[in-house]
Amino acid sequence: MKLVNLGIVTDNIDPKGIGRVRYKVLGNQTSPSQGAAAFEEWEPLDPFCASPFLPNNLNFIPTVGQTIKIVQYDLENDLMNQEYIPGPFTTIHDWNSQSNSGQLENTSFGVTVKQTGNIFNGNGTYVKSNAKNSLAKHEDSAIYGKYGSDVLFTENGVSLRGGKLLSKDSANTRERSDLITHPLRGKKQATLSLKKFSSKQEFKEEKEIVVSIPTNKLNYVIEYDLDDVTNPTKVSWYIYHVREVFGDSFATNVFTSSHMPDLTSIESVTLINEDNTTTTPTFVQTVDSKKGAYIKIRKTLCDLHDDGLKIKDIKITTDRSKYIHPFYFRPRQSLVSIINSTPSVSDFLDNIKPSCNTSVSEGSGLFWSISEPSPKPKSEERKITVLKTISSSAEQSFGTLVSDKIYLLSTDANEVGSKTVPFDKLDTYEYTQEDLLTRIEPNTYATVRGETLLAFLDQLYVVMAGHAHQPTKPMVKEAYGDWKKLEVLRNTLKNDILNKSIRIN
Repeated sequence: MKLVNLGIVTDNIDPKGIGRVRYKVLGNQTSPSQGAAAFEEWEPLDPFCASPFLPNNLNFIPTVGQTIKIVQYDLENDLMNQEYIPGPFTTIHDWNSQSNSGQLENTSFGVTVKQTGNIFNGNGTYVKSNAKNSLAKHEDSAIYGKYGSDVLFTENGVSLRGGKLLSKDSANTRERSDLITHPLRGKKQATLSLKKFSSKQEFKEEKEIVVSIPTNKLNYVIEYDLDDVTNPTKVSWYIYHVREVFGDSFATNVFTSSHMPDLTSIESVTLINEDNTTTTPTFVQTVDSKKGAYIKIRKTLCDLHDDGLKIKDIKITTDRSKYIHPFYFRPRQSLVSIINSTPSVSDFLDNIKPSCNTSVSEGSGLFWSISEPSPKPKSEERKITVLKTISSSAEQSFGTLVSDKIYLLSTDANEVGSKTVPFDKLDTYEYTQEDLLTRIEPNTYATVRGETLLAFLDQLYVVMAGHAHQPTKPMVKEAYGDWKKLEVLRNTLKNDILNKSIRIN
C-alpha cells in the first residue's frame, strides 16, 4: 500500500458534518482491505472513507468526481486512519470546475490529458492582460476561495476580496473558455482592506506661483512681398482680418510664420483691399533698393503698431481701425521661397527687425498690444494640493470598504423613525441580493457628506447674520445670549460634525 494514493470522490455528504468523503481508488488498484471485513458506509471500518488532512477551518470539501490525495499514516491498518487532501489541481482560481481528468494533468496518470495553457509568461507577466493582479504576488501570501474570493496578506496589510473574478453567468463564450485556465478579473469586486504605512502623510493645500504667457486670438495677419528680391522697387502689403474662428489655429501662441501659408482659401479671414478680391494688395509702397526695402518694411510695421489701419499709405476708407492688435506679420510665402533660393539675399529677412518690437526675428513676429509689443509673462498665485509627509516616524493606518452599496447595520439601532431592518427575516448564512435590496435598502438612511452640509450651514449663518428688511438695521448681537450660543456652535461646527478619519464617497 502506498503512503499517498489517489482517489476519486464518490460521496461528500458526511452524516457527521466533519468534512469526510467517500472515494474509490484511482486506476486498477483496489484496496487490499476490500471485502476483508464487513463495514457500513461512513462507519469507522469503512475502508473508503477519509477525513480531512488539513484542519477543518482550512479544508474545503471536494465535489463528487474530483480527485483527492489519500494519506495513510498507518500502513498496517488501512481500514482506518485515512485522510485526504483535495487535489491535485491545475488551477488556483476555480477549484469547483476542476474535473478528475483535468486534475491529473501534471501527474503520471495524466499523460493523455490535454495540457492547459499557462497563466504567466516567462518574465512573470500575465498571459491574459485582464487577469492582472487576480493572484497574489510572489512576495505576498494568500488564502484562496473556491472561485472569485481570497484573502491577501501583504506587508503590513490584509485585503479580503469578494467577486474579484469575472462572473461565469455574465461571461461570453470566449471568456468562459478562457476562464478554465485564466483567472480573468471582473469589472467589479467588493473589498475590505486594512493597511499600515511607515510614515504619516496628508494631502495639504499649498500656494505656488505659476508663470504663463498670455494668449489671445489674432485680429490681423499682415504679409509683405517684393516685386524683385535683388533690386526691388515695390513692397506690397496684404492685411488679412481674422473674423470669428473655431479652434486655436489663429491663437497667438500657435500661429507662426509657416503656419497656414495660404490664407486666401480660409473662410474665416478677409483680405482688406479696394476691389474685395483675394489677390489685390491692401496697399503698395515704392522703394529704390534692397536696403530701402527692409528699412521701409521696418518703419511701416511700427506705423501699423502705432496708428493701425489709419496710416497714410492705406487709401481704403472703410472699416479703418487704429487698434489692430494682436497682429502677426510675416513675409509672403512666395517671397520666402525666392529668398531661400537666392544666396545674394539670404540675409534679407534678418534685417526685418523693427525698432518698436525687438523681440521679433527672421522677418516675422507678433505685435501683442499698443502698450506691450510682445506679451509679458504673467505671474499668478494658485492653490494646489500635494501629498506631504507630516512625520517620518509616526505610522499611519487605513481601512477601506469598497463595493457598489455599503450598509452599516446595527441590531440595536437608535430609534430614528419607522424604518426597521427585519433581521429575523434575513438569510442567516449569507445575505442574498434580495435581502440587501428589498429588506435592507428600503429600511436604511443615506449618510451625510459632511463638507457639503458644513458649507450649507455656514452660508445659512452668513445670510442670517447679514440680512435685514429695510429700513430696519441688522439685528443687535450684543448681550444677545442665543446669538452667542450660535456663534460658539458655528465656530466648533467643523470639528463637531466632521470626522476626518472616516471617509465616504
